[in-house]
Amino acid sequence: MVQKIAKESRSQDVLKQLDQFNANVTCRVTNSLLKYVESLGHDAKALVEGLVFTQDYLSNPLNWVFAEVRDTMFEQAARYVPRVSIDMEQLLQSNYQ
Repeated sequence: MVQKIAKESRSQDVLKQLDQFNANVTCRVTNSLLKYVESLGHDAKALVEGLVFTQDYLSNPLNWVFAEVRDTMFEQAARYVPRVSIDMEQLLQSNYQ
């Protein structure tokens, strides 16, 4: 319970920073990644480990985050869910051919 409160408190601090700076990635992206990982039968909680944002926040397509948050989620997805890594490589290859 204490950990949850601390995490929510940090989230509030980050939300204040988002108001001050230009968050440039919609949570439509993070929500899509979370849903995709879940559709593969994996627990999406691993993607938000270490982030100040909750899974609920990242699942709301009306929210915004910094590109670094999105990148961290994709890196963690590639680490925990091998299929994501394969799909990303195929996507990148198809875009550059």
